[in-house]
Order: sequence, then C-alpha cells, then structure tokens
Amino acid sequence: ARLGFTGLNIPFIATNFVRDQLFTILTSPRSLKTSVANPYNWVKGFYDSIKGGGLYDDFLASGGGWSTFHQQGRNQGKLTLEDFSRGTGAKITKKVVDPREWLSTVEDLISRVGETPSRLQQFGGTMEALGAKGQKVNPLANPTRVQLEAVKAGREHSTDFAKKGAYGDVLNSVFIYLNAGIQGARTSLRALKTNPVGTSVKIATTLYTPVALATLWNTATPERRAAYMDIPEW
Repeated sequence: ARLGFTGLNIPFIATNFVRDQLFTILTSPRSLKTSVANPYNWVKGFYDSIKGGGLYDDFLASGGGWSTFHQQGRNQGKLTLEDFSRGTGAKITKKVVDPREWLSTVEDLISRVGETPSRLQQFGGTMEALGAKGQKVNPLANPTRVQLEAVKAGREHSTDFAKKGAYGDVLNSVFIYLNAGIQGARTSLRALKTNPVGTSVKIATTLYTPVALATLWNTATPERRAAYMDIPEW
C-alpha cells in the first residue's frame, strides 16, 4: 500500500510539493523569508534539492536528512566501507545492475522533488533571517546556534517524521501513515501555540477566506448554485 500511495506514485510529487508549500507558510514564524515571498531562497532550495550541493549539503551536515518521510518509511540497508569508497561511476553502475537499488532510487527522486525543497527553503530562509545568508556549514565543526535553529526549522515546519517514539514503527506497521498524521497535527498545534495570532491570521487568509469566496461565487446565481449542489458529497 505504501509503495502504491507514495513510494512509486509519480503524481504524488506534485501534490505533496504544493501541500508542503502551503503547510510551511502556516507553520513557519518567518514565512516572508522561507516561502515563495523570498524568490531567491525559494528557487535555490528547489535547485539545490535536485542538483545536490549548496543548501542540500548544508542541511544534511547540520542533521536534517533523517526527517524526511521516505527515509523513515523504508527499511534502510547497511552500507559497507566498500559502498562508501566506490567512485561515482561505480555507484551508478551498481544502481543500474542491482534491482534492489531501483526502488530506493525512485523513492529518493520523489523525495528530492516533492519533499526536500520545502525543507531546504525553511533551512535557507531561516539562516537568512538570522543573518547567516550564504554562510557555509562546516560538517566537522560544532553547529552554531543559527545552524541549529535553521535545521530545526527545516525538520519541524515541514513535519519531522523522525519523531515517532519507541513504538512508532510498530504502530505504523498496523495503521499505515499513523505517525504522519500525528506529526502533522503536532506541527500545526505547535505553530498555534507559539504564534497564535500570526498562525490564525495565516489560516484565515490562506485557507478560510479563499474557500468562502469560492463558495460565494459558486452559489451567486441559480445556475451556479444548482451545479454546486449537484456535486456529490464525497
């Protein structure tokens, strides 16, 4: 079921990307820096997610990689020293000739396109908001307060799937996507608790107001209202 819903579901890339973009606008206290309102950071987050390097490497070096849905949702193979020491050509060849690598490659692609950009935009936008725009992360040095704040934003504002408790894997094996729902609700409630006024205003302006205006438009004339009421409940 997981493979069908998200793992190999190509349209999921687009829908998940849009959902994450809207969700992080609500949950981030620095939306003007971490959303499409900051075009440079927005494009860079998407570009570095696909290409690798830049914000992507900095995010991983700061500890953000294990927050993603696909990393948590699949069984991780154990890499050997030989795997790490292979050159780029050898790694590509192994992925092509080893069927066990095919699925993880597709899942990585879906994650890199549909989920990671939003996390990198949170990371980069928070770094900029805290005065560290363009600052390179040294993976061998202790992270600074700014880096910790930025990677925390990248992990939590787009839902940190690594948070699941001792029985998370057990429960998820019975109730599919249970932890995804729990962590999504947790992120929303945290935003309302830490910034009640700002989050409420963003919810009203980005969710309720557009829906209300669309409903008014759809019911403004007898013809539109008849068509609107004819839509099945499901």
